[in-house]
Amino acid sequence: MPEEPRGAERAGVNGIERSAFEGTFTVGQAAQMVAVSPSTIRLWERQGLIRPERRQSGHRRYTRDDINHLRRVREAREARRVAFDAMQEELSAERPVESANAASEPAADTIGERLRMSRLERGLSLRELAQRTGVSASYASAIERGHARPSIAALQKLTAGLELTVAGLVPPSVPACALVKGGDARLLDLGVPGVRIENLAPTATMLEPQLFTVAPGAGSGGTYQHDGEEFVHVLEGTLEVWLDGNEHYRVQPGDSLCFSSRRDHRWWNSGRGPARVIWINTPPTF
Repeated sequence: MPEEPRGAERAGVNGIERSAFEGTFTVGQAAQMVAVSPSTIRLWERQGLIRPERRQSGHRRYTRDDINHLRRVREAREARRVAFDAMQEELSAERPVESANAASEPAADTIGERLRMSRLERGLSLRELAQRTGVSASYASAIERGHARPSIAALQKLTAGLELTVAGLVPPSVPACALVKGGDARLLDLGVPGVRIENLAPTATMLEPQLFTVAPGAGSGGTYQHDGEEFVHVLEGTLEVWLDGNEHYRVQPGDSLCFSSRRDHRWWNSGRGPARVIWINTPPTF
């Protein structure tokens, strides 16, 4: 049996290493090791997917076998989610959605051509891009050729795979200035059905404030994640937001929501009218 470290040596051991020495881990430590949120692990426990031991205090403790089991659960869930998201993306081009502003919706082939040029500049094939992003090669090809309108989730994954941002697909067209008058915000011509995005501060470099107008029934078209943090404030309508597949929020006028962009997130407008939302990402990684 190994000796327990003493003095300064033990003082430098972090919480997870100390728990590893003891043989069990807290729910927070388990979540960190498995790369999910503690609430996700608690949900899996309620679903009967994991049964940790409990101390007399009622606190959960997870063994190494439990950690390995949790990783297998996560991998199985991710595989199923990727398949589901791919199906959503393929169907998004066919699903009729009421336009958030039909008169101003751009042609999708403009964005598709920019995606194609960015891919070719990086020497990537469609198959290689699909491996990077999880967006099927057939769907990416249809977007590039203007035969499919992309979802927000697909656009974010594709631009991240090309080391771009969604806003970066649209060249800046305004001079450097701090004031953007009402009605003068730059529309991002993305060709996403039912979603209109206006850039409220095109000169900003540390954050990305945008005004989303989401038609009834429209949404992200799947889950996505990226670096940073985001803030959502609903001006009008209703926005349903899911985090990590199990945390659900109904954000209504006057409500705000803030969360880490690294969490899987998806959203849609469940109301009968358009939802107008102030959406801020920092740093600009959307």
